[in-house]
Amino acid sequence: DPTAASAATANDFLIVRPQYTLSYNASRGTPDGVSYELDSRQIVSGQDRCNCFTADPLLPVNKQILTSDYTNGGFDRGHMTRSADRTTANVDNASTFYLTNIVPQQADLNQGVWAQFENALADSATKGGRAVYVITGPIYTPSHPLTFLKNEGKVAVPDSTWKIALIGPRNSGVLCGASEKRNAH
Repeated sequence: DPTAASAATANDFLIVRPQYTLSYNASRGTPDGVSYELDSRQIVSGQDRCNCFTADPLLPVNKQILTSDYTNGGFDRGHMTRSADRTTANVDNASTFYLTNIVPQQADLNQGVWAQFENALADSATKGGRAVYVITGPIYTPSHPLTFLKNEGKVAVPDSTWKIALIGPRNSGVLCGASEKRNAH
């Protein structure tokens, strides 16, 4: 974590789970960044998607984002750690649905090029037998004020999202890197 997130800092709140690590920003209602490792051990094909978006129990109640904060907000709930990349057990998949792992994304981004990039990374892990190290998150441009879903001041809409992936042999050095940055709207 380049900014030394901690459990005591509301706008750089460190959350560490076996499935991913993130820095959460309570004033934006989104993560600042999420990192995780992906290889064939985390993906089991044919597993059901939880689709159980929920408040993160690791946050104080007054800082939690709820499903209703996204409902009718005009954006997809975009996973930073992809649901399909954590399917070994129900708890692994459910952890990706905590709203601390979600940012607002335009549907054509979330279901388009973002999904294509995530599918390519998953293919590298499952079909290529490689390890993929991913760091991802939203970008908020400091030159203009934040825009919030439904003008409620809880969930900020990022200007862009980014994802960096290092792909290498499993349990060895890094072979190559790839990255993707797309505007949120």
